[in-house]
Amino acid sequence: MPRRKSWKDGDERGMTPYRLEAILRHYCEFRELYEQDGVEEITLDDGLVVNIHDILRGIDELPKRQRTALILTCLYNLKEVEAAPLMGFTKWTSPVSSYKKLALEKLVQKWWSEVDVEA
Repeated sequence: MPRRKSWKDGDERGMTPYRLEAILRHYCEFRELYEQDGVEEITLDDGLVVNIHDILRGIDELPKRQRTALILTCLYNLKEVEAAPLMGFTKWTSPVSSYKKLALEKLVQKWWSEVDVEA
């Protein structure tokens, strides 16, 4: 039986939901590098180049709950248990996790899965 791949699997090359989450969690530092030193791009371990101007692409197009979960947990670095009451969840925090995961998967699928072709 083949091993089930986790969405956080680190063996994948290119942008993954897990990598995008990590970059978003450090967006403030990335933005500070840009504002102070003019650094617009970072290169991931596998050679994928990420531009600061592309990081937030598509977030405004996400459904409201997904966008809110992503912003609260990634950009504001709140724990899911802290974000849950802000989103109206009083009993469980799992909806926050689910919405964040869906948002990250949508962003990667739409904006980061295309192969750049030079014309």
